[in-house]
Amino acid sequence: MRACKTRAEREANIDTETRQTFATLPQDLEELEDLIENETARAEAFVANDMVIRDYEKRKTRIAELERRIGNDQAVSERKKVELDQRKDEFIVKVKSFVDDISVKFAELYKLIDCSGAVMLKDEGGVRDLEVDIRVSYRDKDDLTSLKASVQSGGEQMMATMMYIFALQRLTPNAAFRIVDEMNQGVDQRNERALMGMMIDHATTGESQQTFIITPKLLEGLPLGPKVIPHVLLNGDVQGEDVYWNPDGFAPTQVR
Repeated sequence: MRACKTRAEREANIDTETRQTFATLPQDLEELEDLIENETARAEAFVANDMVIRDYEKRKTRIAELERRIGNDQAVSERKKVELDQRKDEFIVKVKSFVDDISVKFAELYKLIDCSGAVMLKDEGGVRDLEVDIRVSYRDKDDLTSLKASVQSGGEQMMATMMYIFALQRLTPNAAFRIVDEMNQGVDQRNERALMGMMIDHATTGESQQTFIITPKLLEGLPLGPKVIPHVLLNGDVQGEDVYWNPDGFAPTQVR
C-alpha cells in the first residue's frame, strides 16, 4: 500500500487540493476498501426521479431557447438603433438646412425696416429637444436676443412673428391660399405700414397664392393696387338697411 502510494506520488502530477483529500483517507488497504464499499452503497441508494429529470431537461432546453432569442433580439435592437440614429442625423441636417434658409429670408426682411434678425436651430441632443430660436434686435446698439415676452414688447413680438411667417411663406410656395388674422395688432403705424407693404407685395407678385387678410382696421394710403380687393363687413343693430347702400356709387371713389 505504501509502495503504491509512493509510486503514485512520484509519477502523478497531483495538485495541493487532491493531496489534502487523499490525506483524509485511510492508510490501511482494508479500511480503504471498506470505505469504497460503503460509499458505493450510498450512491446506489439514491433513486432518480424521472419526472424531476424530465422537468430539468425541459427547463434547460427552454433556457437555451430564451438565451438564443435574447441574443437575436439584441442584435436586431442594435441594428435598429443604428438605423434610427442615422435617420435622426439626416433629419436634423435637413431641418437645419431649412432653418438656415428661413434665417436668410428673415434677415433680409428685417433689413427692410432697418433692424436685425436671425433664426437658429437649437439642438440640445434629441429630436424632442429641437427648438427654433427667433432672434431680433430693434436698435443698432443691441445684440440679437431670443424672442421672449419679458424682453420684447407685444408689437415687437408681432413684428417678429409676421416676419417669420413671411420668410416661411417664401420657402413653402405650394399652399392653395393663405389667411392672416389681425397681423397688425399692437404694431405701431410705421411697422404696420411696412408689414402690410410686404404682405401686399408678396401676395400680388409672380404666382403667389391668394391671400386673405382679416383685420379690424387699416391705415390710410396703403399701396393696395389693382390686385387687392377690400371687403368691409358690418354687423350690429346700428348698421343701415341694405336699401340705403349704393355700391355703384362707391366704385368711382375707389378708382380715383
